Amino acid sequence: MQESLVQTILQQLLARSEREPDTYLSLAEHERTRWISEQDPEQEWRLIKMRHEGLFPDIHFNKNEAKLMLRRFLQHELDERQSNLIAIGDGIWGARVHVNRSRTRDDAFYSDLSKEESLYWLGRSTHNAFRFRMPAATVNEILHRHGVIFTASVYIMVESEGGSKYNWNSRWFWDPDRQIWICHAMARTGWDSMVVMHY
Repeated sequence: MQESLVQTILQQLLARSEREPDTYLSLAEHERTRWISEQDPEQEWRLIKMRHEGLFPDIHFNKNEAKLMLRRFLQHELDERQSNLIAIGDGIWGARVHVNRSRTRDDAFYSDLSKEESLYWLGRSTHNAFRFRMPAATVNEILHRHGVIFTASVYIMVESEGGSKYNWNSRWFWDPDRQIWICHAMARTGWDSMVVMHY
């Protein structure tokens, strides 16, 4: 499980270091998720639609083209902000991973960050990533089936080719049936960045 988490994070970082979106899209295709579609609730689409119409007013918005939309968004970030990663942090203020074992949904993502650490990792401007894919399972489903869930809160300082420096903040949970880590949420935290994230 530990090695799988390291590999999952490494694959994400490597895909996000590329200067084109194909590597990330290939990773997305191989992860056990499904693209959001017109069958999903409107809340899954609201912010994506607003951003798509703002960036691409001349392109028809189609809820059955989630992968194509993600490609457009990724390419826009690469072209406009050179968002591909060129460096990651190390040491206690460069990267932090907290793994938690829980029997309830409420404290599944409990973190043992101190006040100082919370201010450093979470106490700045936060932008939640746009989600284009739905997980193969949910936290509630794992808890219902197994009575316990393992989660990971991952904080990594990163720098993009365009000069943005921010905390890549992601939360994951372990699916023991599929033997994979599933992304629960992702965000960019920090004042020194306008990069918009997607997953």
